[in-house]
Amino acid sequence: MIEILSTENLNISYGIIHAVKNLTLHIPVASIVTIIGSNGAGKSSTLNAISGAIKSQGTIFFENSNINGTSSYKINQKGIVLVPEGRKIFPNLTVKENLILGAYHQKNYTQDIHKMYDLFPRLRERQKQLGGTLSGGEQQMLAIARGLMSDPKLLMLDEPSLGLAPLIVKELFEIIKTLNKRGLSILLVEQNALNALAISDYAYVLENGEKVLEGPSKKLISDEKIKKAYLGM
Repeated sequence: MIEILSTENLNISYGIIHAVKNLTLHIPVASIVTIIGSNGAGKSSTLNAISGAIKSQGTIFFENSNINGTSSYKINQKGIVLVPEGRKIFPNLTVKENLILGAYHQKNYTQDIHKMYDLFPRLRERQKQLGGTLSGGEQQMLAIARGLMSDPKLLMLDEPSLGLAPLIVKELFEIIKTLNKRGLSILLVEQNALNALAISDYAYVLENGEKVLEGPSKKLISDEKIKKAYLGM
């Protein structure tokens, strides 16, 4: 099994708070791997460390090279893109301008913009509209499309369903599956554990910064502990 990314003994601290403790992850090429857990479990911190946004100790291997300590800009250029929690689009720029900014190190982005419009037809309809006037679901689509504009090898999604209506969530997760079928590797952090486990190949469960369980998603979705703790069953 070829891995696109792995971490070994990843540790993240904020002052005296040890947010992530000795975390080891394995992300196979062209797979969807999810990290689930409650608030404060260390999920977002893990993605931020991989993207270079925060400092961490341990090793982060991407395509067999240790990228820990590399700047976030260079990590993005290598092919890792993080779509952060809360979307963080540019509200005073148009949809098209947001997409262009996502392609800041691409020389020819016109064709890629049309690919995004094909993937997200609503963005084509609203391409001249300011990002801040879009609905929550449309903003999330724009955030994902902007990330895809840099042609990532690994797409990391932090809570893509947060605050969205169920129908929009279903649509977004279908798009995530489509992207994966096209060969894109995806690392998904999601509080909606049922949705995350339903579309992913493998899952890690974090509690208080520590990995407490891992396994194939189809197996975890039927685990009694997972049902009680995260699936509301």
